[in-house]
Amino acid sequence: PDGRSFRVHKVKEFEQIILPKYFRSSKTKSFQRNLNLYKYRRIVGGPLDGSYEHPKFIKGAAKMAETIRRELSSSKPVLDKFDENTAPSTQQSVVEPLEKLQ
Repeated sequence: PDGRSFRVHKVKEFEQIILPKYFRSSKTKSFQRNLNLYKYRRIVGGPLDGSYEHPKFIKGAAKMAETIRRELSSSKPVLDKFDENTAPSTQQSVVEPLEKLQ
């Protein structure tokens, strides 16, 4: 709504169409956990209540959004080499699937 945040308005369609296409899980709760790992912040209260924001997520600045990286927990080991069965999926830009919902 403000060009610096996004909100999922059609949760059922988001779970059925967008999540399976771009992410490993088709559950909104899992998507929300991933947003937290990428340091998105949920807005509580006001006209943007329920939206998510990130300092590098700005409308029209797709290149900046591509620099958003997952924060690794210091308590979890980092994989030394790529294993497609255990490695996290290749980072997908959140921008493309969200633009398709508009």
